[in-house]
Amino acid sequence: MKTKRLIIIILLALSCISCQKKEVMALYQRQATNISNFVNRVLKDSLDSYATYLNGTTRITLQEGQGVTLEEGDTITFTFAGYKFSNGIQTSNLFGSNDSTWIRNAGWKRSTAEMQAFKLPFTSAYFMNGLMLGLKGVQGGERCTVLFTGEH
Repeated sequence: MKTKRLIIIILLALSCISCQKKEVMALYQRQATNISNFVNRVLKDSLDSYATYLNGTTRITLQEGQGVTLEEGDTITFTFAGYKFSNGIQTSNLFGSNDSTWIRNAGWKRSTAEMQAFKLPFTSAYFMNGLMLGLKGVQGGERCTVLFTGEH
């Protein structure tokens, strides 16, 4: 009897894990669809922007750079604005920035020191996978938006 209960409990747990995995995969798919729709809107509204697709990550180049091409292990100096993406980039979804324009638009109060460009090695120790994929290959001076699902 105890063995039957244990087997039932294990089967229920596996069933729950399977359902959770399906829900997470469905969430990632919705995120990918929202990103795709956003990219299409941006590209439709801008003649100069273009998208680069890199293993599930999308980089929209808003302004081309003329500098050195970024590779893993290089040092990168950058400003950023990080958003929790839903159907677009909205000030209300800004979660972090060191760019004075984005900070001002969000109505945040920051010191000058908090609005300085970061200088970091371009490695997975400092950048999450989605950013590693999306930023690899940018050129110095490039302005871009990197978008990726929670899977990355």
